[in-house]
Amino acid sequence: IPTEEISTETEFVRGLKIKVPFLSAAMDTVTEAKMAKAMAKNGAVGVLHRNCTIAEQVAMVRDVKRQRSTMVTDPVTFLPTTTIKQAIKAFEGVDFDTVPIVKGNRLLGLVSKSRVKDYADEPKKLVKNMMIPFKDLHVAYEHTDVAAAKKIMKQTGKKRLPIIKSKTNRTLLGIYFKKDLETMDKFPN
Repeated sequence: IPTEEISTETEFVRGLKIKVPFLSAAMDTVTEAKMAKAMAKNGAVGVLHRNCTIAEQVAMVRDVKRQRSTMVTDPVTFLPTTTIKQAIKAFEGVDFDTVPIVKGNRLLGLVSKSRVKDYADEPKKLVKNMMIPFKDLHVAYEHTDVAAAKKIMKQTGKKRLPIIKSKTNRTLLGIYFKKDLETMDKFPN
């Protein structure tokens, strides 16, 4: 049998197949968000433990779900009135480095972790005063697929691509990150 015809894919639960038949144990010494993400990247499943508060469990699930290999549809966002102090706290212990600034769901701009840290000595300053404004962003519109997003990011040299509803409707639908698309290429399972 040729190797390209061999598959380890199996049905994990009804309607959900996994590429690699491995699970990590739901133990606090084994599976937290980091392990669950590593397992998912390789086509397996990491079962999160429950030896923590509900809030901590929710945070772990959000962290794992936020790590998608395609568009992040529920990114962390800041309001224009978010202060540097609040932004610094939000960036603690997370692996993303850019946050959209929105009013309602309307995209106003982006702010980076490094830009926020540059103003750590001005904790009351607002992120809207240091964001990259919408007019200076490269954006794409609803129904932009992964291939189109990669092409746009390659052409523009940008590491992130916000997706909005249309030219006339700046409702934020999600954001593609270059590192996530690279991860998808590296870990196709």
